[in-house]
Amino acid sequence: MIEVLVVDDDTRVARVNAAYVAKVPGFHVAGEA
Repeated sequence: MIEVLVVDDDTRVARVNAAYVAKVPGFHVAGEA
């Protein structure tokens, strides 16, 4: 499984990107910053 750290200066955009990554098979959101 690939761990992903989502980094964006806009928290709303970061949440959208994290939600997308979480739905992709083989990927896991390790955190948001």
